[in-house]
Amino acid sequence: MSGQDEPDDPPLPDGHLAASAAYYSMDNPRRGVAAIFNQEHFDVKGVHDRKGSQQDCRSLSHSFSRLGFEVEVFLDLTLDRIVTTLDTLSQRDHSDCDCFVLCFMSHGLEGKLRSKDDVFDVNLLWERFTAENCPTLANKPKLYFIQACQGHARQKAVLVPGSTYQTEESAQDQVKIVPSYLLPDRADFLVALSTIPGFVSWRSPEKGSWYIQTLCRHLDSHGFHQDILTLLTNVSRSVSLDFTYYEDSSRSEEH
Repeated sequence: MSGQDEPDDPPLPDGHLAASAAYYSMDNPRRGVAAIFNQEHFDVKGVHDRKGSQQDCRSLSHSFSRLGFEVEVFLDLTLDRIVTTLDTLSQRDHSDCDCFVLCFMSHGLEGKLRSKDDVFDVNLLWERFTAENCPTLANKPKLYFIQACQGHARQKAVLVPGSTYQTEESAQDQVKIVPSYLLPDRADFLVALSTIPGFVSWRSPEKGSWYIQTLCRHLDSHGFHQDILTLLTNVSRSVSLDFTYYEDSSRSEEH
């Protein structure tokens, strides 16, 4: 090594997150947009309406408004309208925002979601918000919450030793839903799913979906002081423990 001092690293441009940073900066003038898409009615023969989804829409709107987000709700969009709306959202200037949230509720299969008139790949929801396509959200958290089936299989309950949760039905007649989350191979994205790939998700026609209602309760109780991964872990635990589906029940529907 030479005796000369090495030059300091250049400062990071405004809005960038240092690789060693433990937290994202959340001190911008605006919290950001929370875009809520709810697909309740469908033009495709044989595709049933998603009764109870209005309750989920109201709960999400309340929870994210309470956290300071600018909530925008989009109802029963065709695929063309979804694409146009995503284009519009991604082309906005988010420079003074902390983050971006998108919630999408519909019917689905593994890796696919349903619009009012068609089926599309779930990647459509975030590919317009990468750093390349939406530079004003670069290095800012982009959070996605998806309420939809990811297949047809039903998760079986497992008896936990010492558990106080009891039922008269046998284990094979029970189903417990375990939400999951994934990190796309793009920086600063987190996608929270109401169920794991290959499995159904459940919704009450009166009260809304198990996952969204639990998520909103945790956002209302802990959203100001709990990091998102801890919160989602607790949501998953709550859904798994609190809700059991019985084969002869008519109170819950597949999403």
